[in-house]
Amino acid sequence: GINAEYGIEGAVDILVNKTNGCYHPASVDRARQVLEEAVLLHNNTVLSADKSVPPTESTYQLAMDISSQEGRAPVILSNADCYRTSLDIDVIMLPDSDISARDVLIQQFEKLIEDVERRALHFQPPGFGIPLSFLDSHSKDKTLEFHRIFNIPLVSHFHPAQAIRVEKSDDEGRLITPHKSVAGVRSRDVHAVSGNYAYHHYMQDKFNDNGWGCAYRSLQTLCSWFLYNGYTDKQPPSHNQIQKTLVEMGDKPEKFVNSRQWIGSVEVGYVLDSWVGSEHRIQFVSSGEDMAMQGGLLSHHFRTHGTPVMIGGGVLAHTILGVKYDDVTGDTQFLILDPHYTGKEDISTIIKEGWCGWKGPNFWDKKAHYNMCMPQRPSLM
Repeated sequence: GINAEYGIEGAVDILVNKTNGCYHPASVDRARQVLEEAVLLHNNTVLSADKSVPPTESTYQLAMDISSQEGRAPVILSNADCYRTSLDIDVIMLPDSDISARDVLIQQFEKLIEDVERRALHFQPPGFGIPLSFLDSHSKDKTLEFHRIFNIPLVSHFHPAQAIRVEKSDDEGRLITPHKSVAGVRSRDVHAVSGNYAYHHYMQDKFNDNGWGCAYRSLQTLCSWFLYNGYTDKQPPSHNQIQKTLVEMGDKPEKFVNSRQWIGSVEVGYVLDSWVGSEHRIQFVSSGEDMAMQGGLLSHHFRTHGTPVMIGGGVLAHTILGVKYDDVTGDTQFLILDPHYTGKEDISTIIKEGWCGWKGPNFWDKKAHYNMCMPQRPSLM
């Protein structure tokens, strides 16, 4: 790599011939020549700095190991009147033509400068072991082309809102996608929610709903999924907004507003349709014992729609984030997000105490019947 000390810093990795751990001197000399041209490029093309300042020996820091340990793509950070740029080049091939290494580098730098105002976004659609990175200015036609190239179903996977998040919590401190910290979620027999969501639970927003608001919180988690995956600009509704929505559509009487009355899966579906414009499916399960037989259905849901599922039964509501399903034996484990949590937004506590984690079939009340609200992911077409 090189460090050009003229107000713009850059790094160019040159792959030179390597045999039995030794670099051929001729290749090293050629690399130095290319690096010197890169320094002149920095001076003359990018910043027009003083051409009389010669590159010093410290300018040449030829990388002996170019394995790209950081695994970074080219990055440009704007800082005052200059740019800090990392341009990774593994191989420069110069066929017998009029083109020079300088021309190659100029072309690359011009492209980088054009992209200064564009963000690189990173996505990881279901089934991809590594992220895919794109600039954020692609059109819908380009998005459809990505789906075709990578053989991905025509549901949104490349909306900017769906990019991999660095932040572990939202602006209000709620945890984002906490199930990724649960052991075993990356197993091949696991099918889980695709995309980000926020963990909504009791006592958040300085609002005491302990003992009656679990379905409201599960609904908020479902709505956050649609927000974080680019299907709506609406923030999840408050308890009051949920109640007013049900009154306005004629499902509840006026006195329901500002009450502490429970809601169930059917009401969750009504509000979800009204708030984010999503269709949903209600799946009735006659008893908690029969939940053990829902592994195939839930597995298919997470493969095709990837949305979190609200489930209500007895006096409790939960959010199903995924299943571990054996299609031979029928054995099923459920990845549960529990809205009854009342503590701080501490991921280690939440995982350790099982507020987000795996539950077996015995988790469900055998004497209660259940309804699952299963949001359907809108199609791109």
